[in-house]
Amino acid sequence: MSTKDLFHLCKEQLKELQREVSSMTIVADMQGVTGREFSQDVSYRWTYEGTC
Repeated sequence: MSTKDLFHLCKEQLKELQREVSSMTIVADMQGVTGREFSQDVSYRWTYEGTC
């Protein structure tokens, strides 16, 4: 799935994907990336750029 596809998902799908993001932030932390910032950035994009 491309990043562009993520922006066009419905909110029901976003809830499911945000659970996956929670797992991804753990990996991001291990790679030296701030998981909270990563999660907020992705959530922001999906929330405000995503459309049904």
